Amino acid sequence: MFSSAGEAVTTASIKVVSKAGIQWESQHPEGMRKIQQLEQGKGFQPTNEEDLSFDKPVFTAALVGPAELPEGSNAHFECRVLPVGDASLRFEWYVNGVELKMGSRFRVTHDFGYVTLDISSVIPEDSGVYMCKVIHLKIILN
Repeated sequence: MFSSAGEAVTTASIKVVSKAGIQWESQHPEGMRKIQQLEQGKGFQPTNEEDLSFDKPVFTAALVGPAELPEGSNAHFECRVLPVGDASLRFEWYVNGVELKMGSRFRVTHDFGYVTLDISSVIPEDSGVYMCKVIHLKIILN
């Protein structure tokens, strides 16, 4: 069983300036359904080697990113979080209060306290307030 041992949140905003002539419809809708099925199979799986003595996570550097970008550019957001060696930290990304649906244009990394979100070829719908939420899960042993 898991319970939240604490969480922290940081946000940044971006506005994407539109270009004309963008095609919004998927050219391969069946491919997107398959990707979503694969992504649903991912989840948190603890190991026996985890050190469960970490404290509540804290952002040591707030989320920063571009304030405005032209459509088609790449966006890069980054922040820093402690504890850096806690394997039980779970990161969630939101845009305008809605959990970000990861796909081929989005790349998330978290390495030794350095957390990033990269978005390739931004579109106007990518505009908004981005939030990184880190949750420290602790295992409750019965």
